Amino acid sequence: MAEHEQRVALVAGATSGIGPAVTRLLAGAGHRVFLCARGADAVAASVKGLRDEGLEVDGTSCDVTVPEDVRRFVRAAVGRCSTPEEVAGLVGHLVTDTAASITAQALNVCGGPGNF
Repeated sequence: MAEHEQRVALVAGATSGIGPAVTRLLAGAGHRVFLCARGADAVAASVKGLRDEGLEVDGTSCDVTVPEDVRRFVRAAVGRCSTPEEVAGLVGHLVTDTAASITAQALNVCGGPGNF
C-alpha cells in the first residue's frame, strides 16, 4: 500500500496490557501506527521491538490525563504520519470529564494540527 493510502492509527497505553496486541493488529493490517504511553523508555523499546518485527510504527511519551501532553502527542502524530483515522485509547484508569473533553478536542484534527 502506498504511503499516502495508508490509514494512520493512534494507540494510547500501547506499551503494556493489550496495547501491544492492538498495535500489532493495526500495524499488521497495514496501518501506520503512532503510539504513546507515559514512559519514554517503554515507548522507545516498544517502537524498536515492533519495527524489528517489520511493522510501521512510531511514538512518543504522553500522559493522557495531561491536556498539553495529548495535544503534543496528536501534533507529533500528524507531523510524522498524517491525520489519524483510528484511535485506540487503552488506559487502565478513568479519565476525568475535563481531560476527556480536551482529548476529544485535540483529536479533532479535521482542520489540521493548528486547531488544537
